[in-house]
Amino acid sequence: MNIEFNLEVQEHVGILHFQRGKVNPMDRDAKFAFGEMIDQVNENREIHVLILHSTAKGFTAGSDVNGFGDFSHENMARYLEGDCRIMDSVKNCRVPVIMALNRFSVGLGVGLAYACDLIIAEEGSILKFPEILVGSIGGADFLDLLLPDKMGRYMAYTGAAVPVEDLVPCGVIHKVVPKERLLEECVALGKTIAANHPRAVELMKEILNKVQEPTIPIGIRRKLGIFAQHEMLDQPDRLDLIKGFLEK
Repeated sequence: MNIEFNLEVQEHVGILHFQRGKVNPMDRDAKFAFGEMIDQVNENREIHVLILHSTAKGFTAGSDVNGFGDFSHENMARYLEGDCRIMDSVKNCRVPVIMALNRFSVGLGVGLAYACDLIIAEEGSILKFPEILVGSIGGADFLDLLLPDKMGRYMAYTGAAVPVEDLVPCGVIHKVVPKERLLEECVALGKTIAANHPRAVELMKEILNKVQEPTIPIGIRRKLGIFAQHEMLDQPDRLDLIKGFLEK
């Protein structure tokens, strides 16, 4: 299953429409393809702001759980390269990135929420980090970069969904709007940003990324997550968790 992209530009606002199946599950190839599209955006100097817009039923269901059963100690690092590729490409995109969050962003999608500069969400949407439900630890090392500590821990320990309305007061979500106005509101915000000097906006993003770098280097965070994942691989009931999750 390939991921489909359509990049359009409106008055220096790029809109990257994307879809992979009904709910955008991301396997390794899709993550690398996404990164390559962001590379194209970086090369297009007509784009001063980028909107990520899913045309599927939700923003993303996260990493493709169907591949979790194939994890091994030998291929774990290769699999996680996909996570690094998509998150790094969004976080380090030349221009500000706005997430148009429709319905849900799950698992890896929480990491992408962190990587985006701003999030406008459709009413009734949720963020969810269900890794604990499938015996996975990947991504836990990034939760505190997006969420207040106690909320991140709640999501990590329970796998429960959090409504976007609850995330507005803590600054995670910029605005919640009706479904029919989601893309319109994102484009309006994009045009407001694009009205500024393009190089000033780029430099502003570079500075904000640098001064807000986590105190624990990203490389160390990833190693912590990888070490924990390797231990989970040896749990005898891990595959039962994945099977039960997919059957729900």
